[in-house]
Amino acid sequence: MKAKHVLVATIPAFFICATPLPAPQPAASSRPSIDFRYVRTLFRVALDIQAGDTPLVIPVCGTDVELLCGAKLEVLSSQRWVSAPTPRDGPILGGFSVDRAKASVVQPHSSTRFVYQFAKHVFELSKGQQLRVVVNAWPDEVTMRANGPSIRIEGPTFQLP
Repeated sequence: MKAKHVLVATIPAFFICATPLPAPQPAASSRPSIDFRYVRTLFRVALDIQAGDTPLVIPVCGTDVELLCGAKLEVLSSQRWVSAPTPRDGPILGGFSVDRAKASVVQPHSSTRFVYQFAKHVFELSKGQQLRVVVNAWPDEVTMRANGPSIRIEGPTFQLP
């Protein structure tokens, strides 16, 4: 019997936005200073991942929250799900190495809260667009580190605020 795993989203997306300030004035070389560079819009999506009959091992980054590493953002386009598009002249998304991530284990029949975050400028997205997060999990840490066969868990649909 195939184990079922569920991804439940509590979708309070938080975002930060700011207007660039005027160019910084040169600081005296004898005093410490901070120069303003930029502020980006950042969305954080809280997700409760529930394991079925078997444990799930999920790669995470960071130390204070279970920040998902290697998860994928998808957008509903013409009645099918596709990877969220990136601007032609925008950033290039890098590869993700699971051997450097911390392994978070969701025990059978329990759930753990994770956070997926993304910067809006990295993707071509519009307000109100239908999105979902796709997470790859593994049955154990050894299989995760070897980048062996994974379990694809698709999150529920949410709208970009």
